[in-house]
Amino acid sequence: MNRLKPGKRNIAIYVSVVTVILILLIANFYAMYSNTWKNLVDTRQTLVSKEAEEVNNLLTESFDSVRIAAYEIGIMQEEGQSNDEILKYLERHTEVYEKAVDHSYEGLYGVFDGEYLDGIGWEPEPGYVPENRPWYTTALKADGKVVMVRPYVDSMTNTIRMSISALLADKKSVVALDVTMDAIQSLVEDNTVKNGWRYMMILDDEGNVVAHSDEEEIGKAYSDDNNKLGNEIFSKMKSDDVFEVKYDRQTFIAFAGNIENDMHIVSLIEKGEMRLLLNRIVILFVLTLLLVFGIIFVLFRILKKGKVETVNLEHQINAISQIYVSMYIFNIKNDTFRVISNSIDGYKQAFEINAENANAQYLLRKVMDNITNDRFKRSMYEFIELSTLEERIKEKKLLTKEFMNYKNVKCLARFVPVEWDENGDLESVMWMVEITDERNDGAK
Repeated sequence: MNRLKPGKRNIAIYVSVVTVILILLIANFYAMYSNTWKNLVDTRQTLVSKEAEEVNNLLTESFDSVRIAAYEIGIMQEEGQSNDEILKYLERHTEVYEKAVDHSYEGLYGVFDGEYLDGIGWEPEPGYVPENRPWYTTALKADGKVVMVRPYVDSMTNTIRMSISALLADKKSVVALDVTMDAIQSLVEDNTVKNGWRYMMILDDEGNVVAHSDEEEIGKAYSDDNNKLGNEIFSKMKSDDVFEVKYDRQTFIAFAGNIENDMHIVSLIEKGEMRLLLNRIVILFVLTLLLVFGIIFVLFRILKKGKVETVNLEHQINAISQIYVSMYIFNIKNDTFRVISNSIDGYKQAFEINAENANAQYLLRKVMDNITNDRFKRSMYEFIELSTLEERIKEKKLLTKEFMNYKNVKCLARFVPVEWDENGDLESVMWMVEITDERNDGAK
């Protein structure tokens, strides 16, 4: 079986870890990016809904006034009341609306049984045919539904006006109300600035501009193909709440909402402005990526350095083990042991016989009993007694003891402290045995 060398294995581990972290970061970034974009869109849609509600509140009274007038005048006609009575009704209610409801109202008027009547007393000029006027023809087509007529600029007051009209039950009489668009136009202009829109507009169902943040656009027909931006907005606003439009080398995100009486509100913001916050997230992601990879790099350098130090330590221990024929680590507290090296036959044999179920003290005694010359056993038993080792070694750096092994070879045993606990108690020691002389031939 082929195995990677340590260097290549480290590189493989590093690449694997970096790949996993990169995948997790990208997945997290994508989720955060998508959620942030969705929240931005939702926030803008909420703004448009609130703006539509504000416009509805301004228009509701006007539509209700015409609706009520159409109903009540229709009843008067059914009862056979004269046009003089209807004129008095128009005058009376015009005065009420102007005082109690809204000064933007221009009064009730209309055509009743072929006669034009006006609540503010306006007299038409010669040649004026009310049945040809948009407020009449639009109401006639709507067949009883209250409708809003395309805005126009009043030549006398130079103000933008809008007519609201409705066909009566007799299918030929029409009652209408003129409303100045000052309040709605002010609302559009204020919200454009307050909510950070580039453009904001109100369109009727035919694409006519009722109000616009750019006053020059008011009254234009966005259903006209010649108006590229307006036509694109008009073609998309009925089917999509959020859509993109391009104009003058810029891309806008449009948010559309419905207003009562078949009108629509559309607010536009530059796409680049919407993405400002997202760009900050991208920058944050890149910085996070660099930080994470930097931390990983530092950690691997530390781990590599630690591994190098461990390998060096192993080499040093191997070098020492060439001097010491036996090296063990004994944990005094837990009475356990760990073999570092063992090259004496007697040690090996004793270890194999007793190591499986032995504790540190038991194993050490059995091993020494197996390899020590009988004349030195008693002194060595005292020397290897672990229960008294801490007291004997406390003020010293190490304990040593010479003895003869079973082959009459002089040896030197050592205890070296390895670790002390937080209370200053001895926790572990290293046991080492060194052969210091050749076999004693005289002892044969």
